[in-house]
Amino acid sequence: MPTLHFLFRFGLLSVAVALAAVVWERVLRGEIRRAIPFVVLSWGISESYGRMPMLTFYTDRNGIASHFGVSSFLLAVAFIGLMAKERAFVTRFLRTPMFVAFYVLFACVVLTQGWYLGFVPGVGLAYDRVLQPMMVVALLSYVGRSPSGLRSAFLWIIGAVALAICVRYLADAFLGTSPVVSDADLTNGVRRVGGIGTWTIYGTICASVLPLLVSLLVVDRGLVERVGFVLFALVAVKEVLATGTRGAFLGLAAPLVFLLRRRARWWVTALVVTLLVGAGTFGLRAGFSGSRALSLNAGSLLSQPNVVARLNRNDAAIHYLLKHPLSGSGLGLPLYSDGIDIGTWVYNPYLHWAVSMGLIASLAFAAIVGMSVMYTVGNWRASSGILRTLQVGLTASLVVWLVNQFTSGDSVTYVQSVQASLFFYAIVGLILGSRLNRQTGSLTRRSELG
Repeated sequence: MPTLHFLFRFGLLSVAVALAAVVWERVLRGEIRRAIPFVVLSWGISESYGRMPMLTFYTDRNGIASHFGVSSFLLAVAFIGLMAKERAFVTRFLRTPMFVAFYVLFACVVLTQGWYLGFVPGVGLAYDRVLQPMMVVALLSYVGRSPSGLRSAFLWIIGAVALAICVRYLADAFLGTSPVVSDADLTNGVRRVGGIGTWTIYGTICASVLPLLVSLLVVDRGLVERVGFVLFALVAVKEVLATGTRGAFLGLAAPLVFLLRRRARWWVTALVVTLLVGAGTFGLRAGFSGSRALSLNAGSLLSQPNVVARLNRNDAAIHYLLKHPLSGSGLGLPLYSDGIDIGTWVYNPYLHWAVSMGLIASLAFAAIVGMSVMYTVGNWRASSGILRTLQVGLTASLVVWLVNQFTSGDSVTYVQSVQASLFFYAIVGLILGSRLNRQTGSLTRRSELG
């Protein structure tokens, strides 16, 4: 009889094949918008569960493998279809300042990693770490140019996270544990869970969908939909707490931006407060270890061994950057600064880009984030009605990722899979799409006035 391991992996492979078939068929028919949801859903199937089709192009000294998997294939197919079908939009996207930032980032990665690691790993990492995120930004910008497209994209992202949570529970049931979690990863004897990537990025992904859920609660009128959103919000909060990740825990406060809106409905306020109180209560029950406590006392927090280790690693990265601002280093290669190995990761994405690919790459990534912040604030202010509510949710989701970048930096770090970081770039893409829609509206109004 088939083993539980075989049934689990066969089921995942079947889902992946089905998604690939649907995307391929719809792209061939020129239905790009209908193919994108299935591309996003593919992110919910973590390739770390093993025996998924993939092509490895670089494995570092720690055994961390960089590869192209099913989600990479589907993303490339959809993007090629977009270029063939919607040339006007692609041309417009290629002229945006954000594309220029991605182009600079790509050039920095090719030059530095090609120099240190060789041509194939260098180009592979540039494609993996820069071009794939850029494709996500382009695809989500394409669908995020209207309120209906924005709402649909929210549902796709939530659906991908729901699929990831289901897969995690099935892995526990069929395999006994999740392959992305080690029994040694304990917090006060409680195992920290992971799903898409390790617990840190998984917790942030779950926290980032909560604002999207709250915005859909405001927009949708159906009772069934609202009940479903509330139930999934509670599950997402539970998953965040189960990761034991402080950055994701702090990200739970992002839905508070809804309270900044005038005439916020009382039941939305009640929901946000309930989620936060519940998160605080269960978070205290879950507890943190002595080295990883979450404290409101800044002095106590900064003196904890875990925090001290992170600050020391970031400080070592800064010292290296001051001495080598442009040269970068090979990802995964030994690189010591102040006696600390910073060759694989540091706890800040801006430092991570700078150490690995040089200061220019770090500035390019900072420009992408800065433009996202600037655009989302402008989108919020310029919108009204349902669109304004969706923009509030998008802004709050971005806030979760910004918190992540200054607590653990896992939205782009090398030790995490690119698949996990795509959720961050999806938010960036929706923000840019809203910006492009706003520009189109302004141009239309100006032409009418002229």
